[in-house]
Amino acid sequence: EEVFFVLEGTLEVTVHDPEDGTRTASRTLGYRDLIRVPAGVPRSLRNAGDDDALFCVIIGAAKPQLPTYPPTSAVHGITRD
Repeated sequence: EEVFFVLEGTLEVTVHDPEDGTRTASRTLGYRDLIRVPAGVPRSLRNAGDDDALFCVIIGAAKPQLPTYPPTSAVHGITRD
């Protein structure tokens, strides 16, 4: 799981339905807002303002793991070098 806590700017967080990947829900967060995204739920972030957004990401795992994406996601199959 991850928690996103906004320190400056405006951040749009979108969660994607893990079953089909096409249904989404978005929330726009501002100063001192936070959102928790459960493990296994694909998500995307976008700066929704004109200025830079600064936010803290809190990972709720004993050992961080690389994210995975459903086959319908535009970033599915992309790997780090």
